[in-house]
Amino acid sequence: MKNIFLFILLISLSFCSSKLEEKDLHKKVLTGADILLSEKLELIKNKRVGLTVNHSSLLSNGEHLIDAL
Repeated sequence: MKNIFLFILLISLSFCSSKLEEKDLHKKVLTGADILLSEKLELIKNKRVGLTVNHSSLLSNGEHLIDAL
């Protein structure tokens, strides 16, 4: 009986899942570094900053974070 209840519950919940809207599929993901450089650059402008980065520290345009700063 318990297994039947769980099965019906799972089937019911699977029908409740929402569809992704078309506009949500094409949103561009921005990294924190992208947002820093585009909107919040005044926070670090004319200041000394230290970065600990690796080869994957890229912006969305493919430029390395160190080169962008």
